[in-house]
Amino acid sequence: MRRFGTTLLALVLGVYVWGAGCNPASAVQIWLQDGRILEGKWTPLEKLTAVPRPPAPDGTGPPQLIGMVDDDLRRTFFPKRQIENFGQESSDEIFEKYRIRQPVIHVGPTIKIVGPFYAVDSFNQYGRRRIKMHTVRGTIDVVQCITEITPLWTKVEGHKHVWDMRISTSSIPIDVLAKILGRLTPSDDVEAREKLARFYLQAERYGESYQTLEKILVDFPNDADLRKRLEPIIRAIRQRRARQLLDELKLRQEAGQLGFVQRAIEVFPSEGVAGDILEAVRQMVQDYQSQEAQRKELLERFDELLGKIEEEGVRDRIRPIRDEIHAELNGNTLARLAAFRLLHDDQTQPPQNKLALAISGWLLGGNSATERLPVALSAWEVRALVREYLNAPDTMSRARALERFYAQEAGTPRLVAQLLAHMKPPIETWPPHVELPREGEPAPDAKSSEAPPADDVSRDDAAPADSSESTRPPTPARPGFYELEVPGLGSSPPVRYLVQLPPEYDPYRRYPAIVTLHGASTTPAQQISWWAGDWTIGGWRNGQATRHGYVVIAPGWAVEHQKSYQYSAREHAAVLDCLRDACRRFAIDTDRVFLSGHSMGGDAAWDLGLAHPDLWAGVIPIVARADKYCSRYWENASLVPFYFVCGQLDGDKMAANARDLDRYLTDNFPVTVVEYRGRGHEHFSDEIQRLFDWMGRHRRDFFPKEFAALSMRYWDNFFWWVELDAMPPKTMVDPVDWPPPRGVSPLLTRAFTKATNGLSVRTGAGIVRVWLSPDMLDLGERVDIEVNSRRIVPMSEFVEPDLETLLEDVRTRGDRQHPFWVKLESGTPRTGRR
Repeated sequence: MRRFGTTLLALVLGVYVWGAGCNPASAVQIWLQDGRILEGKWTPLEKLTAVPRPPAPDGTGPPQLIGMVDDDLRRTFFPKRQIENFGQESSDEIFEKYRIRQPVIHVGPTIKIVGPFYAVDSFNQYGRRRIKMHTVRGTIDVVQCITEITPLWTKVEGHKHVWDMRISTSSIPIDVLAKILGRLTPSDDVEAREKLARFYLQAERYGESYQTLEKILVDFPNDADLRKRLEPIIRAIRQRRARQLLDELKLRQEAGQLGFVQRAIEVFPSEGVAGDILEAVRQMVQDYQSQEAQRKELLERFDELLGKIEEEGVRDRIRPIRDEIHAELNGNTLARLAAFRLLHDDQTQPPQNKLALAISGWLLGGNSATERLPVALSAWEVRALVREYLNAPDTMSRARALERFYAQEAGTPRLVAQLLAHMKPPIETWPPHVELPREGEPAPDAKSSEAPPADDVSRDDAAPADSSESTRPPTPARPGFYELEVPGLGSSPPVRYLVQLPPEYDPYRRYPAIVTLHGASTTPAQQISWWAGDWTIGGWRNGQATRHGYVVIAPGWAVEHQKSYQYSAREHAAVLDCLRDACRRFAIDTDRVFLSGHSMGGDAAWDLGLAHPDLWAGVIPIVARADKYCSRYWENASLVPFYFVCGQLDGDKMAANARDLDRYLTDNFPVTVVEYRGRGHEHFSDEIQRLFDWMGRHRRDFFPKEFAALSMRYWDNFFWWVELDAMPPKTMVDPVDWPPPRGVSPLLTRAFTKATNGLSVRTGAGIVRVWLSPDMLDLGERVDIEVNSRRIVPMSEFVEPDLETLLEDVRTRGDRQHPFWVKLESGTPRTGRR
């Protein structure tokens, strides 16, 4: 997102660039292959820790395969081969900057390592604050002073310590920022006040920029030249603010927050707003009106057709389906009745055929609608059996439920898979009879009733404070907030985890999710707040996960007083079992699940991401350290995107991680590394908007055409569609036995698709299970499955989809989007270690 408002005004006004300030700066823009745009000073590097230097004129010397962009706030590293386009041009944009004289030192005791902050005061009106920080010598108090403020970054220096620290200006609360800048802006100095308005404009604080200029005109009512000069600018800013509000509504619409959008449209500002913006808003209104009219028409037509069914027994079977559709048909599910909408007025079709299209479309999805009413009614009964099976407490209960499937016309793997994909999560978690609040609605604010607070919600979130919030089931005061529990591994105690659902959660819609792991001195509740924001008046959270419509899952994965990650089976199970349980309870898009963690939780995220790359759309370790298995599994980083965030002064973290990160970057893995200048071991909420931009561009590839994965623990044994067992003991190392003996290497497993409707696996494991689904192969044709060069299915035979295999896979993995239909198991002669 570009923050430079002067070019915007020049384009809008077509007259001149407003104002004069510091000298124009050179702009460097780099377009990456995933669509991101980075701006700043560009440098190619050989290694992360190398001193930047220009490449040799004769082309000799080590290759510089790492790209770095420095925007004075942070340095962003990425594989140079990920660059899609590169541009460097002189910019006419003028960046406002405030320099503040402060009692800081530039020679003397120097902060070289920044430990965790125990307490952080807010900046006062003079731009000063006190922090308590842990050091090797104990806890110390440090006074920091703001010495420079730009629209993008703010420079903070030490009062008695040499320390150049950079923070995002957008992370400073607007009321605090306004007080600091207000002291630097004399009320009788029009030029200074215009500078302030330009600053806000460049920071995309359009509301503050608009108000600042309006106040100038109020305070100088008789200056006709001033009014003539500023009024066109005010009009342009009003347009930009309206467009920002429209963009916010589109974002909320994509996140499924339809009620929020509808209410905001009703109060959308129209005075002085450009026609194209108002037309876009009018189109949104018309779309909602059309959608609602269509919904009512379909329901009325359904009822009319139901009245024409003569057999009372058939009507009785349809009525509960009718009641469900009436209660739950909305903008998220309207497409399911597409076939019914097209044919409900067809006079050549009997009523039962049309009702069958509605019922089957509702249950199986619009693309699977059928005109056969017996099949549609059977699908309704099979869906209840599916829920019964998945919630059955023991093997015998599941076996009894399974027997009843075979008597149903819709009890086939194909239709059951369709039902699973379109039903609510099998474990009904939302409490009954709870009156839901108007989620997503802005908190009451006497200062503004025009529209949702786009100027506020687009800012970076503040650091999570200590949380004492209740973790009881959701209430109107804390909608969508759950405390849940799964059994621990073996004799370990149960694992508690928290979930925050997005506003207007609809169990028929699929939501992206973030699994976030706490550090040694933080809690799951704080992790929820970091991503989803704190509670506000009105019962909704104000963070970025709220805006973007993400489910946030925070497992209590560590035991009491744990200070470091142990790389253990218990920890893996704690995280993965919480995720699977959440997938059984909530409508999570399993192709868009991201794993994150801070500090010790970042260490765990790094390891879990490498050990189970098939589960994640991306992994985000924050202030993490690579150790033990991470260094042995480094090649697995080619299989899943990583986004690392760290601080320049976080001890020796960068140097310790450099070997692994250099491998990722120079080998062109999908990796981004962000290092903040002058920062240490902290939360880095400054980066959260860029994280959501990155997450929005990534999805899990459920069926990669080929992969090569490394294993060194018995529980790191499942990769996409290959499960390993009887793994060679000489390749396995338990965490308590670390480091491994000399010469011990991880087990390598390679798998790839074949042109003959088949798959091939190469591994040293003694037993291989290959899982199949129609996402991968055509199960209606013969398949060619090969393990270590030996066919495990004769080419003359077909594999039969198995309903029990499908249901058990969904029950254990919790993935209703991609269930496996077939399991093939083979003992195989080992090919030896890698």
